[in-house]
Amino acid sequence: MDWYVWILALSLYSIGYSSQCNCELHDCLQGVCRRGAPCRKPYFGYHCQYLNEAADMHANRNLKFATDHDSQTCSDGSFSQLMFDFDDQHIFSFAEIVFKDLPLSYAHKKYDLHLQFLVNNDEANCDGMQIREVDSKTAIILCSKKYLTSRITLEGSCLEYICEFYISGGRNLAKDREFKSSPVSRLAAKVIDGDYTTCYTLKSVEGYPFFSVQIPFNVFTQRLKVHTASNGVFNQMILRFLDQTGREMRPSHTIANFKGKIMTVYDIILDDTIPAHTYMLTRYNISSAISFCELEIFGDCLEGYYGLACDAVSFNCVNKTNGIDGTCYVTTQDYPVMRKPCQGCPQKCNHVGLCSVSCTKGYKGPACNEICRDCNNEDPSCDKVTGQCDDCLPGWYGASCQLTCPNCGNTGTCDKHTGHCNWACKPGYLGEMCDDECTNCAGDGSCLRNAYCVHGCSDGFRGDNCILVCHNCAGRGTCERFEGKCHEGCSDGFQGNDCSNKCGNCKAGTTCNRFDGSCADGCQKGWKGVRCDVSCENCINGTCAQEDGKCLLGCKVGFTGWDCETHCSNCIEEDQSCDQKTRFCLFGCRPGYYEDDCSNLCETCGGTGECGRKRGECLDGCKEGFRGPLCRAGSDSQLESSLVASTQVSLQ
Repeated sequence: MDWYVWILALSLYSIGYSSQCNCELHDCLQGVCRRGAPCRKPYFGYHCQYLNEAADMHANRNLKFATDHDSQTCSDGSFSQLMFDFDDQHIFSFAEIVFKDLPLSYAHKKYDLHLQFLVNNDEANCDGMQIREVDSKTAIILCSKKYLTSRITLEGSCLEYICEFYISGGRNLAKDREFKSSPVSRLAAKVIDGDYTTCYTLKSVEGYPFFSVQIPFNVFTQRLKVHTASNGVFNQMILRFLDQTGREMRPSHTIANFKGKIMTVYDIILDDTIPAHTYMLTRYNISSAISFCELEIFGDCLEGYYGLACDAVSFNCVNKTNGIDGTCYVTTQDYPVMRKPCQGCPQKCNHVGLCSVSCTKGYKGPACNEICRDCNNEDPSCDKVTGQCDDCLPGWYGASCQLTCPNCGNTGTCDKHTGHCNWACKPGYLGEMCDDECTNCAGDGSCLRNAYCVHGCSDGFRGDNCILVCHNCAGRGTCERFEGKCHEGCSDGFQGNDCSNKCGNCKAGTTCNRFDGSCADGCQKGWKGVRCDVSCENCINGTCAQEDGKCLLGCKVGFTGWDCETHCSNCIEEDQSCDQKTRFCLFGCRPGYYEDDCSNLCETCGGTGECGRKRGECLDGCKEGFRGPLCRAGSDSQLESSLVASTQVSLQ
C-alpha cells in the first residue's frame, strides 16, 4: 500500500486562522459556519466545511478567476479546457462549478462537460459522471468511483463563463470529535478545534502519552495533516491506524519535527479509503511527551449518509442521496442533469422541481423539500433560504434550535442566536457561554464570569482565579490566597516568604531558616557563608570556616589570601605557587616581571625582556631610547640621575 507524503515547513507567521470556523467570526456559531456564509480561502461548501484543492492553482493563465476563491469574478474569452496538475497524488471525490448568467442560446450547453484524470501516467475518464444542480448557477460533479490522480482535466463548451471551480479535498472529520488522551485532559481538545495557533503538550507521568480520535464507519478518509508544535525542541510521534478492537489496520507512520523552532505540517495522502476507526498519535517512551497543534483528518460521508457529522441517513430517495447536503436528486427527461424534486411547495413547482414561490410552513430550501425538523416547536417554521428557525423553546438556541443552552443558571435560558446565557452561570462554570469550568474554587466551586472564585481557593492553590500553585508549603500545602505565604511554613529545603527559594548547602540532615535562609547547624563540606551558598573551591580539600571563609588547610596551587580568593599573579607557569600570607612567588617570576610578588613589569628591557627578580635590572640590554642598568633613562642627565638612584638603593 503506497503512501504519498510530503512535508511543508511553515513559519509561525503564516499558520492557520485564529478562529475555529472557516468563515468570518460573525458568521460562526459554536464552531459551525452559518449556512451560505462567505467562506475563507481555501474552503467552500454550504457550511464552509470542504477544503478547496484548486485554490490559486491557475489552471490556465486566462482562467485565473476560476480559482481565485471569488464567485463574483468570472473568466472571459473562448476556452474549452481547465487542467489542474498536483504536486503529488490526490483523491478526487467531487467538484463544484459556479457559472455566471449565460445567454439563453448557451443555456442548453452549460453542462456539456467532460472530466478526465491522469492515473499512473494513463488517462482515465470519469466513470458514471453525474452533474447535480444546486441552483441556477452552481452544480456538483461526481463520478461513480474515486480516483487517485496527479492531474484533473475539465473540458466543456461554456468554460469561458466559469466564475469558480472547486475541487474537494474533503472535510475535516476530526474537528470537535470524541477523543481520548493520556494524561486525561479536556484541554487536549485544542488540537482538534480547527485553530492551528493553539497547541498542546501531553506529558505522561506513567505509561505512554497518546491522543486518539474516533471516526465513525459511515465515512471514508483520504488525507491526514499533523501540525507539529514550534516549541524549539525535537518532537517525535507515531501515527497509528486502529480498528474498533484496537487492531492495526495499516503500518504506522513516524512524525518528527527536526527543525524545532518552526511549525512543520505533515501532509499524508492515502491511496485508498481507509476503514480505520481510531487515529492515534503516541510515543513509545514511558514518561515522555508529545506536542502538536492540530490533527486534521480529511474525508467525506459514504453514499447514503450526510450532515456535518455524516450521521444523518435518507431512506426515501428514489435515486441516491447527496452526501454533501443530504438532498435527494432525480433525473427528468427534458433536463440533462439531476435536480431536487418538488416537496412542500404551496403552489405548483416548475418542470425541474424548484418551487416558484415561498415554501409551505415547516419547509425550506430551493425545492422546499427540507423540513424544519429541529425548531423544537409544536408549530415549526423557518426561513426558506437559510433554514433559521423563527423561534426556539427555552433552553435551546442555534439556527435550527438544535443546541442546548450550556450550564446557564436561573431560568436556564440563553440568546437564541449566540447561546450567551441571559443571566448567571450554574455554580462551577464561567464565560459568556458558561462552557468553561471554574478551576480549583473552594466551597460549591462557583466563580464569577471573570473567573474570580467566590468562596476562595481549594487547598494548594492561590490567586484571584485560583490557578496559581502554593509552592513547597508544609502541612496541608495551603497558602495565603493573594501573597502566597505558606500557612504552615515551608517544606524542608525551601525558604522565603512564599517558599519559592531553595536552601543553600546546609549540613546534611538539617534545613535552613524559612525566613532568611541561614543554616544554623553549619554547612556541608566545601561551602561557607550564612546561607552556605558560597563555594570554598580554592581551599585544599574544600575545607573552610563557615563564619569568615578562611581556608583551614591552606590554598590550592595558584591561589593566596586568607580565603584563597586571590590568584598568584605572574609566578612561573610551571607551578604558579605563592606564599598564602605574603603572596611572594615561591619559585620565581614569569619572564618580564620582578619583585617578590612578581607584580612589577620589566617594560623597558630589550632582547628577551627579562630582568633580575629583586631589583629589575635588565639582563639582555635596553629597549631603544633607554639606558642604565634598569633601563629607565632616555638621556645623559636621566642616566646620571638613574645611576645615583641605583647607588642609593645598593647602599641601603
